[in-house]
Amino acid sequence: MSNYYVSYSDEAKDDLRNLFMHIAYNLGSRDNAEGQVNRIREAIKKLDKFPKRNPSVPYEPWASLGMRRLNVDNYVVLYIVDETNERVEIVRIPYGAMDLDKFFENMT
Repeated sequence: MSNYYVSYSDEAKDDLRNLFMHIAYNLGSRDNAEGQVNRIREAIKKLDKFPKRNPSVPYEPWASLGMRRLNVDNYVVLYIVDETNERVEIVRIPYGAMDLDKFFENMT
């Protein structure tokens, strides 16, 4: 099996940047912020092999597009697998305790 190419949307990059800033500056722990971002990035790197191992999201139209979710600590990595081009796009990385129904409603 070949490896999938993993890329980040601009929104996902912003999500990572914002979670780092929140933990580092609002909560006052740069070390924890770096650790959290590194754990998320390491989990995302592993999506290059068997990216469909995680469950699909139950929200439309995202489920029909094949969006999947990967839980990493208190965050949810939302991504779409393009099997034809062997690509994984990281779409968003929201905080897992937020109202995901409302989050997905705002994504449309």
